Amino acid sequence: MWQDNFNFSPDYEELQEFFRDKLRKWSAELDKLDNLEKFIVSTEDKKYVNDLSVLVKSNVVDKIHEFEKRGFKVSESEIYSNGPSIIVDKEKRQVMVPKDLDTIESSKTIEINNKAFTLKLDLWEITDDFPACKMKGNMIIINQNYPLFKNKKFVDIFVKLHSLLIFNVENQLINKNLYKSILKDIDSTFSDYKY
Repeated sequence: MWQDNFNFSPDYEELQEFFRDKLRKWSAELDKLDNLEKFIVSTEDKKYVNDLSVLVKSNVVDKIHEFEKRGFKVSESEIYSNGPSIIVDKEKRQVMVPKDLDTIESSKTIEINNKAFTLKLDLWEITDDFPACKMKGNMIIINQNYPLFKNKKFVDIFVKLHSLLIFNVENQLINKNLYKSILKDIDSTFSDYKY
């Protein structure tokens, strides 16, 4: 066979390693860029709550700075100032952010049963009457201390489930005692999903 007569040389090995290193480097860069883009897209996705860290303003600002470090031009636009919309254009290597990014609070809008809710992140003791989330008008405040919300794989399901429960309590479709009983059952049933 023709491969039997092929001689490996140190120069060939060195060249091969050089190209392997380059491929590894650019593969890692593409993965990082993809993760950055997924993070930004998850801030805008109205159907899923993939990552609660998008509700922390410093995380969003850090991701925008990561784009800048990777050669993207970050520009402000009044067009997007009515919400925390961030648009990434990979072809132009540009990130458009709201002009008032420094003053707006980090939030996310999600639709549950065709109703739009604004999600906010807060912190309180899980011994509270409403340990998972609270509702104020069309705003759902999520407790980042709540153990089931720490599971990134199922956070969307748990946030929506608890939001539906709190929505039903607020609309007096279920009483607080039933709510607490259901919450206790959820916590014990899904205890393996914590953290």
